[in-house]
Amino acid sequence: MSQRDQLLSIIERDVLDDVTDFALLNEQMTRLHGLLLARDTDEINVANESILLLLDAVRGRARRRSKVLAAFQLGAGSQAMDTLIGYLAPVRRARVHTAWKEVVSGAERCLLLNERNGKLLALQSDIVQRLLDPQAGELYAPEY
Repeated sequence: MSQRDQLLSIIERDVLDDVTDFALLNEQMTRLHGLLLARDTDEINVANESILLLLDAVRGRARRRSKVLAAFQLGAGSQAMDTLIGYLAPVRRARVHTAWKEVVSGAERCLLLNERNGKLLALQSDIVQRLLDPQAGELYAPEY
């Protein structure tokens, strides 16, 4: 197998692995939201550990993908990835192209879920601060 074929096989495997991991990330991020609502700190920590492990794996594959794109002198971005996928044999190309779309949409969903969880945390933090120091909320309020 040529180096070119090896690199393309790595990309194919990585994209398929990313589909699985982004699905798991979405599950964990959704689970985390429920745990944040319940303020279950023990399970929040467990969920966060799972999320970090999945993110590490996804980041590692993204770095590897960047190196492969550079090796093919394709640059970066979705156009470069589409070009790289185009180098695959037609049957493999269709499968990887579909999987790549799933990766992109999975990453977008994770971003939205992360923003939702962040807003919930900010709201909970604000509530706790107001409960701990009720006068703090009026610190900057105008006096009449």
